[in-house]
Amino acid sequence: MKYDIKRFLNNKAAAFARWRTTRYGADALSKALATAGLALWLLSQLLSIRIFYRLAWLLLLVSGLRTFAPAASWQKRRKELAFFNRHFGRTWQKVCGYLNYLRLSVTDRSHKYLRCSSCGKYLRVPRGQGTISVNCPYCRNKTKTRS
Repeated sequence: MKYDIKRFLNNKAAAFARWRTTRYGADALSKALATAGLALWLLSQLLSIRIFYRLAWLLLLVSGLRTFAPAASWQKRRKELAFFNRHFGRTWQKVCGYLNYLRLSVTDRSHKYLRCSSCGKYLRVPRGQGTISVNCPYCRNKTKTRS
């Protein structure tokens, strides 16, 4: 009896792994749609606007359908992603970079995160060192700042 359940679960796990390999997966466009959907849902809850609620669920549905699209539609998904990257890719990268900066600046208490005044890249310096000179590894700009 115990062996039958174990074999059954192993067969289901293998079937799920095979199913997963034939799916498109989450790309930048799917993540952007999901993020926009969650933001609209939050706004709909805060402002009690029904149209935002419906748009949010529509965006989340499209994101899910893109993520779990079967292998036959990969070419269409790639064309959609290329269009997204061509028109919104840089903006999406900046938004993701800024959100990552916010997350790190809140959670990492042992380091301070700065922006290079020359190239705009984020730099990580240790906290509590007083006034230090920071060299940007990307553009070689030198900046004095308090850590």
